[in-house]
Amino acid sequence: MTNFGSNMLLRVDLSNGNRTTISSAGVGTGPTFSLAAEVSLNQAESIACVADTGPDAIYEVDLATGNRTVLSDLSTGTGENFSDIKGVKLSSDESYLYLTDVSKDSLFKVDVLTGNRTVLSGPDLGVGPVMDSPQDIGFGATSSKVLIIDSTTRALFEVDTSTGARRIISR
Repeated sequence: MTNFGSNMLLRVDLSNGNRTTISSAGVGTGPTFSLAAEVSLNQAESIACVADTGPDAIYEVDLATGNRTVLSDLSTGTGENFSDIKGVKLSSDESYLYLTDVSKDSLFKVDVLTGNRTVLSGPDLGVGPVMDSPQDIGFGATSSKVLIIDSTTRALFEVDTSTGARRIISR
């Protein structure tokens, strides 16, 4: 988990609530967090993908060492830049990272090998009701459907990752 504003990645022991710093300015190497906000772990729980809303970057963090590398930002990867990252979720095959951008009201897909960014759905892409403040993200029964909580419309959206089509499945 992150402690927004403290610029560190923490591990919480669920049996007693104790926290351990996994990565910070003093733990691990690489660029330091500015406003670490969201985290998604790989299945082995050895790598964390951390969204940092300060520089609008995604970092890959080795959980054994705390070392940080840039996965995608203004100078790493191609495609439209992020503006205000909120939800982050690694695909089941761990090849893509899906994230919401609240300023652009969009769903992005990031290739974890190249850092290349693709807008999958947003105000000018995909059909259906428009998201107004997409926040948290998860997957439906398959990774071809992304579920997004929108705080302004107070709705749960389902987005088809191949077409960008949106539909509200709950309000």
